[in-house]
Amino acid sequence: MKIINNDDCVLLFPYSTSGTHNVEADFYIPYDRQAYFSILQNFGNTINWGVEIYFIELEFGYINAGIDCAATFTYNYDQWFHIKFFIDLDSDYAEFYLSDSLIYSWQWSLGVADIGIAKSLHAIDFYGNGEDNQYYVDNIDYDYMTGIQQNYAKDKLFIYPNPASNLLHIVGTADYENVEIIDFLGQIVYTDNIVDNYTDVNISNLSSGIYFVCLKGSKGTISGKFIKK
Repeated sequence: MKIINNDDCVLLFPYSTSGTHNVEADFYIPYDRQAYFSILQNFGNTINWGVEIYFIELEFGYINAGIDCAATFTYNYDQWFHIKFFIDLDSDYAEFYLSDSLIYSWQWSLGVADIGIAKSLHAIDFYGNGEDNQYYVDNIDYDYMTGIQQNYAKDKLFIYPNPASNLLHIVGTADYENVEIIDFLGQIVYTDNIVDNYTDVNISNLSSGIYFVCLKGSKGTISGKFIKK
């Protein structure tokens, strides 16, 4: 899909106020051109912007999320690169990745300018925001991540504190033999054997973000999530 000045392509997602969501796409920006897009909390009679991404001159970009110019990044002209968002409406938390590198995380409901608009997700908007805008988008994907569930009460799995900074306590592990911690990209960052009904994990070396705890054993597999501050 090609976007130039004044083009406005809005792709709607199922309107959601809960759950975890993954939004990703591939971008190509020709030399000396620029790009802009946003993800919307609401789209219709009322439009609320959840996050804005600007790719401007000299292969420089920035993100409006919670505050204006919350973080900056670089990109390359004349080659495809990948962008990804992880949005957890239950935890009111979001992450933006560029080429699999975490650029910024923030409280999703703050919107683009810390005005506390909505804890919802509705659409992505590819917009030609000026005469210098010309870019290409491909492989757009939206996923409601139903495969990872927090079934603490049902299976008596408790993870605390949450968010956590240094030591994570996992209680309810007696029926399982192995614990894994998995990051948003699906990489296993920690694994160990379980020998009791509780397990303590030192997470001080993990980067900030959302992680998933998976317990595996003859009973099956259960999982939960936590935020590393």
